[in-house]
Amino acid sequence: MKHQYTEKNKETKRLYHIKNRKYILNKKHERYLKNKDTILFKSKKDWKDKILNESKEEKQKRLKKQKIVMKNFRLKNPEKSKECHHKYRLDPINKLKEKEYYQKNKEKLKKSAWIHKLKTRYGITLEEYEQMKVKQQNLCAICGQEKKLNIDHCHKTNEVRALLCMTCNAGLGSFKDDTNLLKDAIQYLDGHSTRITKKIRQTRS
Repeated sequence: MKHQYTEKNKETKRLYHIKNRKYILNKKHERYLKNKDTILFKSKKDWKDKILNESKEEKQKRLKKQKIVMKNFRLKNPEKSKECHHKYRLDPINKLKEKEYYQKNKEKLKKSAWIHKLKTRYGITLEEYEQMKVKQQNLCAICGQEKKLNIDHCHKTNEVRALLCMTCNAGLGSFKDDTNLLKDAIQYLDGHSTRITKKIRQTRS
């Protein structure tokens, strides 16, 4: 009999919640607004304590879960996620926080950005890049000068070729990696230099 009574009670509760859903939600919201500061403080404190005491494995699991949740939310609600991101970026407090964080962790952020660029654009790791530098003795593969080295890659196949300085890499890019154009440029330079030498001889004589 006791079990039957509890089941009936559950049914009546459920029906009451269905009928008075809006009223219950409003009451909950009012209660939350009254005790907002205490609730947030307790939740933040508990959250901070959890993060401080968690292990590396637990942290990795938590971050993976967060990423999955965020991805799913962006896929389901693309417009809402854009709006949230836009609001966050426009907030002056968040801008100041970002500036402060960037100033404190400049080198770390630059390094992580470079590692991400190597992986996404060229498909190599930082270790592989460093090995290439050692092989080339920190010298450009074309001019042989010791400068800041950039990665030269084929724009059709995205295959990494070698490390070049900025001027040599830009030069190949402007000639569109076309060997025929480069040959024409060499012939032009050779012909131009011979003309200049002839003119100098004529003026001297």
